[in-house]
Amino acid sequence: MARPRFLRIPFSDDIHRVLLAMWAGRVCLSGPLGTRRSSARVERTRSSLVELSLTKLSTIWAIAFVGIITGSQAGFTQNVLFSQNTPTATSAAVVSASVLANDPTVPISTAPSVVGPVLMGPALESPVGPVPTEAGVGESTTTLEFGGDPEVADESAESSFSMPTLGGSGTWSDCLILYSWRIQRCVSDDECRLLDARNFCLVQGSYALCRERLKQEVQRAQLPPMRGHAVVLLHGLATTRYHMAALGKYLEKNGDYVVINVSYATTRADIEQHAQAVSEVIAGLPDLERIDFVAHSMGNIVLRRFFSDDLKRSGGRVDPRYGRCVMLGPPNQGARAAEMLRDNPLFEKTFGQSAEQLGAKWGEVRNTLAVPPIPFAVIAGGTGNQFGFNLLLPGDDDGVVRIDEAHLEGEAAFKRVPVLHSLLPQSVDVHRLVLRFLQTGTF
Repeated sequence: MARPRFLRIPFSDDIHRVLLAMWAGRVCLSGPLGTRRSSARVERTRSSLVELSLTKLSTIWAIAFVGIITGSQAGFTQNVLFSQNTPTATSAAVVSASVLANDPTVPISTAPSVVGPVLMGPALESPVGPVPTEAGVGESTTTLEFGGDPEVADESAESSFSMPTLGGSGTWSDCLILYSWRIQRCVSDDECRLLDARNFCLVQGSYALCRERLKQEVQRAQLPPMRGHAVVLLHGLATTRYHMAALGKYLEKNGDYVVINVSYATTRADIEQHAQAVSEVIAGLPDLERIDFVAHSMGNIVLRRFFSDDLKRSGGRVDPRYGRCVMLGPPNQGARAAEMLRDNPLFEKTFGQSAEQLGAKWGEVRNTLAVPPIPFAVIAGGTGNQFGFNLLLPGDDDGVVRIDEAHLEGEAAFKRVPVLHSLLPQSVDVHRLVLRFLQTGTF
């Protein structure tokens, strides 16, 4: 007998399988009359379900899942899977001297790193774009300068080191992106660190300390300011920036974009904190001529909160550089899948406050979000019938988000594609649709 549709989902759709396992846990932990079983039996059942889920997942996905539960950095899986294709240079930035000398934020660029063999990793052997070396017009050749801070001298002597990391996203969020470097802030204690193209930590400590070390790297590289057309990418829940890497590479190759692939600690903070991290990165982009946005899943909710905060700060004025926005699998009306798991303790421990805000606490979050104040389109996964990919969800869906939940009033275009939720950023068809809308405003 053929298995039900939701059990025939491709193996790589790990998030969907985890959700199904959690749903099964909710059912199994209830008695036949709705009463709770004994605590000892509950713990045994829960342990069995977790063990079964990990057995069913591939080894790499299992390690990633355990990493999320224990609070370790979730970037390990993506580093393993995409180490040969990671467009590290794509996630880049350029810094204006006037901004970096007086402002804790920086603009972003995709020029390749030219800092020498020490910082050059395999991901940078194929540069994504040229670095201007000849004099141009006006201030375009101004090299980047930082104001020195003598207070960090002693700290620098003790805290400067170079060691490999997993790239963050477990507890670290980007707050500054410059070429192949990133300064990340820990969401739990506000400590910062500077990573290079290989995800090696060059220094860890205060933000001032990281900026001082970055100053040294920038001055040695003689990097110029940048102008151009950028696209900001935001990944979804329980993933990292590497989940958007294929899309970023496509947009850079076919659209000549400056790709700003932001990473944030999705499972260790709430929507408001994620939006603040995005604001900090985007605030450092004064030299860019245009900024488009592409977000996946919960990244769209973070983006809507960013727009809401941005409009409040500017008194309702929309930044004229903001162009268009594409939403991939957005839970714009909340997520029924998250609501179904509201009573499962494993769900909250695994996916954190953000997941709760998409489900049980959606009513509190909804009023803090803004409809994008720029032309935007929605791309949602589905089968085209009333069953969808997940039989546990009513109506058509992509396995996690229902079609009805993806729609948002004011959308300029909508497209359904037969792609599962977590595979939307990897779909070539989706890549083409995203580029078409960013360039033309229609599908």
